Amino acid sequence: MSTLYAQCLLAHLVASNQGAALPSRWRHSAAGELSWGFGPDADSFTWDPKAVAEAAARWRRLDEPPPDTVAAAVAGHARLLDVLRQAERPEPDAVYHDLDLGEVMAVWNDTKQVVILDGVGGPDRAPCPLG
Repeated sequence: MSTLYAQCLLAHLVASNQGAALPSRWRHSAAGELSWGFGPDADSFTWDPKAVAEAAARWRRLDEPPPDTVAAAVAGHARLLDVLRQAERPEPDAVYHDLDLGEVMAVWNDTKQVVILDGVGGPDRAPCPLG
C-alpha cells in the first residue's frame, strides 16, 4: 500500500501547484517502486522503495482522503488487492493506473496474466478504503 500512499502525496502536491500537471500513467511494483509518466510516449520517472516509503509516511501524517484526481484508481487498486487476499491469490508483480482511460491493470509476469478494471472513475464508484 505504500505506493498508493505515495501516489496520493504526489497528486496532493500537484493539486497545490496551480501550474503543475498530474501524471496520467502510474506503475506500482510489488517490489515497492512507483513510476509515473505523462503520456504513452513520454519519459517516466521512478521512485525507489525507500523514497516511496518516505512519501507514504508523509502522506499518512497528513491524514487526508485520497485526492479526487486519483481516488478512483487508488480505490480500484485497493479493492483488487483485497479480492486477491480473500481468494488467497498472489499479489500481482505490477499494477498500472491509466487515469486518462479510467483503468487499473494488474500484471503477473510468471503466469502471463492480466486483469483490467475499467471505468474506475465512474459516478457510482465506491468510497476509497484509504481514507
